Amino acid sequence: MDRVRPKISIIVPIYNVEAYLDHTLYSVVNQTLKDIEIICVNDCSTDRSQDILDRFLAEDDRIKLIRNTENIGVGLSRKKAIEYATGEYIMFLDGDDYLDVSACKKLYYTMQKQPVDIIQFRTHIVPMCDVNDAEVRNLKEWLLPYMGELEARVQGEMVDFCFNQKKFTPSLWNKIYRADVVKYAARYYADERFNISEDLYLFYLIAFFAKSYYGIDEESYNYRFGAGITGGMRELSEQRFADKMKQGNILKLLAAFSDQHDSVAITTMALEQIKNTFARDVVYNWIHDGRHLNGIKYVLDYFDGSELFSVLIEMLEECAYVEKKEILDQLRQVPFPVASKTKIKTIGTFYFRMNNGGIERVISKLIPIWSNLGYHVILFTDEFSNSEDYQYGENITRIVLPNIADVTSKSIRNRMVYLAKMLQRYNVDILIYHAWVWKGLLADMLSAKLAGVKFVVHTHSFFGQGEGSCIAKDACHSIQLTQLYALCDGIICLSEVDKKWWEIFHPHVYKMRNPITFALDDITPNRITDNKNILWIGRISREKRPIDALKIIRQVVDKDARVKLHIVGRADDKEFYEEFTNAIAAYKLDANVQLHGFQSDVSGFYKNADICICTSEYEGFLMTLAESKAYGIPVVMYDLPNLDLAQQRKGTVVVPQSDVNAAALAIIELLNNPMKRELIAKEARQSIEFFYETPIENDWAQFFNDFSEEQITSQYIVDADLKTGLSMLQDFCARGIEEREKDRLWWMRQVVEAQPFSYAKDAMKDEMLAMYRNGDIGFKYIIKYMIAWLKYKIKGSN
Repeated sequence: MDRVRPKISIIVPIYNVEAYLDHTLYSVVNQTLKDIEIICVNDCSTDRSQDILDRFLAEDDRIKLIRNTENIGVGLSRKKAIEYATGEYIMFLDGDDYLDVSACKKLYYTMQKQPVDIIQFRTHIVPMCDVNDAEVRNLKEWLLPYMGELEARVQGEMVDFCFNQKKFTPSLWNKIYRADVVKYAARYYADERFNISEDLYLFYLIAFFAKSYYGIDEESYNYRFGAGITGGMRELSEQRFADKMKQGNILKLLAAFSDQHDSVAITTMALEQIKNTFARDVVYNWIHDGRHLNGIKYVLDYFDGSELFSVLIEMLEECAYVEKKEILDQLRQVPFPVASKTKIKTIGTFYFRMNNGGIERVISKLIPIWSNLGYHVILFTDEFSNSEDYQYGENITRIVLPNIADVTSKSIRNRMVYLAKMLQRYNVDILIYHAWVWKGLLADMLSAKLAGVKFVVHTHSFFGQGEGSCIAKDACHSIQLTQLYALCDGIICLSEVDKKWWEIFHPHVYKMRNPITFALDDITPNRITDNKNILWIGRISREKRPIDALKIIRQVVDKDARVKLHIVGRADDKEFYEEFTNAIAAYKLDANVQLHGFQSDVSGFYKNADICICTSEYEGFLMTLAESKAYGIPVVMYDLPNLDLAQQRKGTVVVPQSDVNAAALAIIELLNNPMKRELIAKEARQSIEFFYETPIENDWAQFFNDFSEEQITSQYIVDADLKTGLSMLQDFCARGIEEREKDRLWWMRQVVEAQPFSYAKDAMKDEMLAMYRNGDIGFKYIIKYMIAWLKYKIKGSN
């Protein structure tokens, strides 16, 4: 007589669960529905699990045992059992969990009344080990079924319901399935071992072929949270991290499966969600628990680089300096594709835009130089071209990249994928990157490295500029550039001072001169006039200190009311521009200051200038100094000792930083002493002619030739002790900045929260903002803040 087909097959994978297995099997053999099949798979347990199984086998012939000859993991053990199962329906039970005694009966008859492919029921959470209440609540909410029925109109829509729309969860064991759907899906489960997310992998396949789902408010499964591998391991081991990274292989298998079977691409968004989940799991665990592990060097074996690195960059935004430093150091272990050693033919170059700045003007001159040397040039920007752009030559391909202003993993990934795609499409050999301190630097650098393109940072400013920022985050980021630059292939700087600095941290550093805007032979030096035109050119920003220029001119005007200050440039910071224009009125200079805004052609302003002034806090090259010298115009400037052009003091009158009085006196003397002004003007012209005696084209030809060679060798030998000392100094500086910032924020909260009246809070906020801008942080800040706090307390008590 033929054996009657069991109503339900319950699949129980078992590995070293002796502490729970007795309870697990007891809950199954005592089900009120007797017509069931229990398929146990012993995956080479080394504890007493087999002894427990033998005892139950002897007492209940419904138990079927599969003994693996080697440990193959829970996923492949389930696959074996699915092939062996004969029941009408299939359920999955982990070896350390248990069922309610009436679970099978209730679920079977529900299936009979509601004939669907999948029924999901509720789960009772049994907390184990050190699992806390919050974790239990979160898991319980996550495991809730969707109440009601779902029908897939096309094959694969159930995957979208689960993974994209998140109507229900992909947990395998809190559901009962029609057996033929499970058996058909399991055929596509790869014969590959996974220790994490193997249940998600199998459920994705089942959901793809399932046509219907029903959720019920019935608590049938008891999940020991913290007993198994998911919740029980609190420390991230090397093997555990490798298992997490191997989720990338599951992703590849699912993508390949969907490519083959999903003709309408309905699983596309679901796969995106899974990608993000896996990437976040790997990155989060690495950042918070696994920075000491070496496993990250294998990441490209499992994951698409843009997917994982986009999540990493997003999470880095919230990391403290020390965490970021360790992570960036570890990234050097990643075996990125090796850039081609062939001769460079195509140059990519990036900056945000092509107007309103010295960097943009420099790039507009570099592109023709590279083109004339025979290279094909691709310009990458964040902004589309407009009428204010500097002209950079004809037939230059310009590619506008997706913006990542919001710094989310999605926007970062979109940019990384697009940039890598464009670099490969246009066969770019080297990317010269001019946004040397930008927050998107790491994303673009990793994109180039993933595309196998050489990446060179062109630093256009003084190496220590960001360390002077009153914003702690910006200061720490500037210090961290040494770790960022360690990932690139080379560094270009503009002065000997910067070259010596960067050579301490990178073996391939090049000093370049910026191309002057005008051809020297085409310029006739200015004649000495009595027009009294003072010229200030630059972006209107805090670090260039245009308000200092107003203070200087106020003193000069007091001696000679005919003096006129011409300011050429535009502001990006609207708040500061308002502060600047208000200062013009405050110093009563409306009649003596003329604002010309941004001008792509500034030659006319130089031709009519008698003196140029520079009030910058720092500069990397100072193009306006080179241009002023070309026109034979004396320059009164704040001391910038790092600049090659300023070190000889030819054609300039240098005063100490922020010394408004000295600058004003220097201008007054030059205006009143034409002979001295003429002498300085001649020195200016001679010094710039000497500086550009050798064509810049020669420097760039040698640079690109070096990067075409098999191996680039450094000409500079770094003192190891010096490098160690400076690295430690940077670390201590960054940590100090972070600590002072924490102190500042703590005191800010204490004082503001203590004020009973809104006017006092507003006043305190204004004072805090002013103090913050002045850089008064840390102990000095606290003292000033405490004085202000006492003042308001006394005022409030009156």
